[in-house]
Amino acid sequence: MNKLSITILFLLTITGCSYQMKNLTYGDMKSVPKDHGLVVIGVKSNTYFQEVIIAGPKTTKIDRALLKQADPYILVSLPAGNYEFSTINLNKNFYINLNFSESTVDWTFDIKPGVITYVGDFVVTSRAKYRYYSRLVNNSSAALQYLEEKHPKILEENQLVYAGTDKDYFFPYISKLKGDAK
Repeated sequence: MNKLSITILFLLTITGCSYQMKNLTYGDMKSVPKDHGLVVIGVKSNTYFQEVIIAGPKTTKIDRALLKQADPYILVSLPAGNYEFSTINLNKNFYINLNFSESTVDWTFDIKPGVITYVGDFVVTSRAKYRYYSRLVNNSSAALQYLEEKHPKILEENQLVYAGTDKDYFFPYISKLKGDAK
């Protein structure tokens, strides 16, 4: 095989395994496949970065265009499965591998069909030139407020769960309160 054939095969493989995310509205819900789940992600940063790569059944990315739509959260659909935040691409030449052996953060999360999964607020901060700190922060109450204000029908029609680091009982507690109030 020549170099051109190998390059074309490589590009086709990457394209076939990637998934393009877009910020959803209620009108988009009819086009969300049944085997997909909804994902709420907050992205906060004090520095520029090009994109965040999320590896899973369909590798995807949160790119600059999607980041500009964050208000302060994005609501996207992904095929069900296990995912992990894997890489922050700062620019064409520099990246941060989130899954290095000494990392103490669990960057993985599960997506279930027909469920809204809040994975946390993905925070990237720059402390000095070429010194970056990244973490997942649980702001469940802010994520719930965002969904209540921006996507009330989607929230009403889907269960909301937390899949970030550590355990959190806020969403089940709120759901029970709402159920008791009816």
